[in-house]
Amino acid sequence: SNTLRAASPSGAGTGQQASTGALQVSTGNHVVRDDMAANSVQAIGDYDKSISCTSYQLNGQQQAYTPSGTGPDWTIAVAANTQYTCTITNTPRPVVTARKISERAVGAFTFTGTNGLPSQTLTTTSAGQAVAGSARALTAVNTATTLTEAQTPGFALGAIQCTGLPAGVNGTVDLPNRSVTLPAAAIVQGANIVCTFTNAAGVDLSVTKTNAVASVPSGSSTTYSLQFRNGGPGDANGAVLKDTPTNGLSNCQVLSCTPTNNATCPQAPADLLTANGATVTAFPANSQINVQVQCSVN
Repeated sequence: SNTLRAASPSGAGTGQQASTGALQVSTGNHVVRDDMAANSVQAIGDYDKSISCTSYQLNGQQQAYTPSGTGPDWTIAVAANTQYTCTITNTPRPVVTARKISERAVGAFTFTGTNGLPSQTLTTTSAGQAVAGSARALTAVNTATTLTEAQTPGFALGAIQCTGLPAGVNGTVDLPNRSVTLPAAAIVQGANIVCTFTNAAGVDLSVTKTNAVASVPSGSSTTYSLQFRNGGPGDANGAVLKDTPTNGLSNCQVLSCTPTNNATCPQAPADLLTANGATVTAFPANSQINVQVQCSVN
């Protein structure tokens, strides 16, 4: 079909108007189409649409006219000697945006929902930095809507916060089931709700302590090799390393400390043998800190 005339609002915000002006056409069926301008962020389906028409006949009679169709296309059966004026009104449907923050590590997180919310996966690229999905228009207003995050191995959901709800209206957060339910009172035309899910990556810390000999005579010394490992997926910055010598050992001292994969040794490795232990500044996932401890055998 050919577009005979088009008009788009030039401003931003609500209440903007545009008019095609009058155009003479032949009798018969003509389509009035409601569409989004090129490069629009949202789609025409994100709006509820209504049309109100009036027909004017040459004899001066004016009456309401109802075109056929439900939008975004309506058909006007143009009669002879008749002028038609139609006003199309777009009202934004409520939209929900999922927003993701993952602490201590990055990952891919999948969201699903009710009331027309499609499945989408958000991938964080920097720990602690939020990533937002696209604003998703809901199917129906005044309808309770649930947004759920699937379980991602290695991460635990710690908080869900939603903004854009009417005053006094709150979502129901269910952390064990990783979801938030927005009440019907929040799902109103024009609502722009953003829900932020914050996860923290867990860590898999392990300690291995070995001694290369089967027995050690009294009065001699022996050296232990300790491997402190962070198996991830999260970083364990601030972890405290500690080794308590068993009975029969004395005069223990830390001989060396060697980190791998961007880990750092404690500022005071000797604190490893104290009651408070030694704090590690950087202990990223899949890194290891190797420590040699020598003790005298009583």
